[in-house]
Amino acid sequence: MAMPEQKAMPLVTIRRGFQLTIPGEIREKLQLSEGDRLEMRVEDEKIVMRLIRATPRGQDWYWAPEWQAKEREADEDLEQGRIVGPFGSAEEMRACLDKLSDSDDSNR
Repeated sequence: MAMPEQKAMPLVTIRRGFQLTIPGEIREKLQLSEGDRLEMRVEDEKIVMRLIRATPRGQDWYWAPEWQAKEREADEDLEQGRIVGPFGSAEEMRACLDKLSDSDDSNR
């Protein structure tokens, strides 16, 4: 029985200040970005690194400054009572939006 072909692992060199560069193929596979954090531990004679994400993949948009500014604006609207609804039906919601649109037009 033939043994499966193993791909050679990329080599890295420890540089001054004990810095090393993560090979491109690994950075791409894990979608690493500058500032990402890695947990490191020793297992037998191996250095094991594990990616630690502060935010789950795909949820970075929520923590973007622009989105957070809109979240603060929405919180302020709630606190100030600048909300409408809840609505019992889509028709009721549409009527309310039409009324709000009409009042915006008359204020111009």
